[in-house]
Amino acid sequence: MGEVPMAISHGPAMSAVEGPFAEQTWDFTPPALRWLLDHWLEKRGDRDCPRWRDIDLPSMYKYAPNIVVKDAVDGGRDFRVRFWGTAVTEWLRIDATGKLLSEYFPANGRERILEAHRQALTGDMPVRRWGISIYPERSYVGFENITLPLANDAGERAHIISMSLYRIIDTDPSTAPAQPGT
Repeated sequence: MGEVPMAISHGPAMSAVEGPFAEQTWDFTPPALRWLLDHWLEKRGDRDCPRWRDIDLPSMYKYAPNIVVKDAVDGGRDFRVRFWGTAVTEWLRIDATGKLLSEYFPANGRERILEAHRQALTGDMPVRRWGISIYPERSYVGFENITLPLANDAGERAHIISMSLYRIIDTDPSTAPAQPGT
């Protein structure tokens, strides 16, 4: 299918009760996430961030299945999905194209992801999210994500682009490797 290989750099063993977490950072280890950051920096040039029209999804075909693009609604009160990659659909078993985040994202994590999206939209650093999926019946899916802002034609931040990498995790803590120092 051309899916981007998964590599999570979250450190020691992760149990099913951890995360999701978010932080603003320039440090991205997985090559695919690093590729999106480098591509974004190249398209940005000397501007605050690239414009949505600077992003050519067909030229990113290798990575497009793992990419999501959202439009900010009312300055980030909510986000509407403009593009939802096929790998995201396969892993999360939902296609949210055209939907508001408030319409599809599980209520128990909605405020956390909205805050991370707002940080990416308005902040001065990319946002990295990682942890365990909170989607129903997907608690065995681990993810790592990068989210970056995009501007509209007027140069105002109005969109975000993200890439998520997924993997199946072991939800049984008894089979997790020992933590360092134990």
